Amino acid sequence: MGIALFNHAISIIDTAFISPLGLNTEDNFQALLNEKSSIRKIDDPSFYSQPILTSIFDDAFINQLKIELQTETRFDTILLKCAESLKQKSTIDFQDKKTLFILSTTKGNVELLDKNEYSERLPFKFFCQKITILFQQS
Repeated sequence: MGIALFNHAISIIDTAFISPLGLNTEDNFQALLNEKSSIRKIDDPSFYSQPILTSIFDDAFINQLKIELQTETRFDTILLKCAESLKQKSTIDFQDKKTLFILSTTKGNVELLDKNEYSERLPFKFFCQKITILFQQS
């Protein structure tokens, strides 16, 4: 697949998608084909003021990944796991200057917003530095 942009050809070589249904694009797609859903009722006032139907990663699963990936927040953990799965399955040369990594998310380190002090990890650049280090490793 190629897209003409500013007279340059762009090719989307690979994608990575992580959700409570799966840790990669293929597992998520297969779950949808099998009519699976991870949407459930969450009745937790610390999450939302009233019961809500949503899809959310299990805390125990996230805590296990935090240990494995040596991360601290849900956001860092989920996105680093997603980037790691992309790196593991891909033959892309991430150090090539023509390689562009595009991250699209509706999430953020919202758990850090509740703290009274400013966290240096709140800005998105902190996460981008972690991704850069991951892709620089062979």
